Amino acid sequence: MKKSIYQMMGMVIGIILIATSCSSSSSEETPVTNAGPLQSFIIQCGGSYYRRTIDQSSRVISLSGIHFSADITGVSYQLAEGATIAPAPQSIALWNNTQEFTVTTADGSQVVYTVNLPDLQEPEPELYKPVVLGYLPLNDFQYDTQLSHIHWEYLTHVAICFLKVKSDGTLNPEQVAGHIVEARNTARKNGVKVLISLCKNTPKEFTNAIKEPSTRTKLVEGIINFVEQYELDGFDIDYEEYSGDQGAPWWNQYRPVLMEFFKELYEAKEAAHPEWLMTSATADPTWLNYGVDWQQYFDFLNLMSYDRYVPKGGSKGSFTNAPGPDATMANFTGDLTYWNTTLKTPKEKLLGGLPFYGFTWENLATADDTGAIRYFNILSEYSTVSGIESMNHYGKTYWNGPEMIREKCQYVKDNQFGGVIIWQLFMDAKDDSPHKLLDVIGKTFQMDKN
Repeated sequence: MKKSIYQMMGMVIGIILIATSCSSSSSEETPVTNAGPLQSFIIQCGGSYYRRTIDQSSRVISLSGIHFSADITGVSYQLAEGATIAPAPQSIALWNNTQEFTVTTADGSQVVYTVNLPDLQEPEPELYKPVVLGYLPLNDFQYDTQLSHIHWEYLTHVAICFLKVKSDGTLNPEQVAGHIVEARNTARKNGVKVLISLCKNTPKEFTNAIKEPSTRTKLVEGIINFVEQYELDGFDIDYEEYSGDQGAPWWNQYRPVLMEFFKELYEAKEAAHPEWLMTSATADPTWLNYGVDWQQYFDFLNLMSYDRYVPKGGSKGSFTNAPGPDATMANFTGDLTYWNTTLKTPKEKLLGGLPFYGFTWENLATADDTGAIRYFNILSEYSTVSGIESMNHYGKTYWNGPEMIREKCQYVKDNQFGGVIIWQLFMDAKDDSPHKLLDVIGKTFQMDKN
């Protein structure tokens, strides 16, 4: 609660007034003062004032009847001429039962006063409520069979993807148009908020759209209109342009206009729908120089702590890296720590990335051309391997199994980060499998409603 603080300087009045409840003292009453370095001290709770003549021998001020720190809306006091007080009473955000203040007089001597609030109670601790945001690609081949099998009780948000940004500032809704209403209604029925995630239509189109003020403004207006049209809860920006002109790193050229875009989009959102969420997917900080000002426009930053070590083959069997894990615990904790300590992002804004897929250096039929393989396909490919559901790798295939997912979620929980993101929900174990990774997340965060 924002405190209204003022320092009252007035005449000494030898009247003792004691406030014993929040309704017994009028706002018109004058402060009680007496001789001493600290001559009066009054705590305000709304329209009521708590005061007592200060005992200058014990230098203790006891004010009963104040029950919660959040009820305190103001502090006023009077000092002897030339005296100062530290800490400044107006700077106290959370009061304790006993609060000490040092008054330094004009001649440099120091006197300690103690304010006692004997009735002050500790507020109930807020329950930790992590965000679990799952990306939901509506053009995925699993959509029709698996949407109803998502365990929605373990999600707080979904980001429908992708609404694509074109060079002229218009939007290509082809991937989401067919199912967005159904997906939104299903999520909402389960108490899950729905965002729309935006990415480039083809390489450089997102960048081209934000480079010119006219197309940038058109894009901002289009995003606001789309979210309004489909009655969503906000939007997610997945800007993944890895190089600028002539192959130079994008941040050398495009970061200034990207920040202009964020600012314009944020201001438009705040003007039209301040309750909407604005989030951003962000990648490996070792090659994206985001800077400390990135987070000011976003409610959540979704850290893509995966794809760090991949086969990079143009076709199956054409591998350029030796086998190894691509989304380690060190990647996960390192990203969260980097953003929190180096880029000064508040913990509550940071969502750690969890992959529901892995990479294989085997020629598995269900892997794609880059070697990526979905979690449910991993379970299928190695169904004859005893204990596969508890593993993180087998042979030359690496992924995040239940134990790794649990460990990462526990780290988020123990360190009170904002939560996690999932790429993506249709890669989880199928149907009502007992090995769903989403279940592990929900149960680690104690989100089970059963």
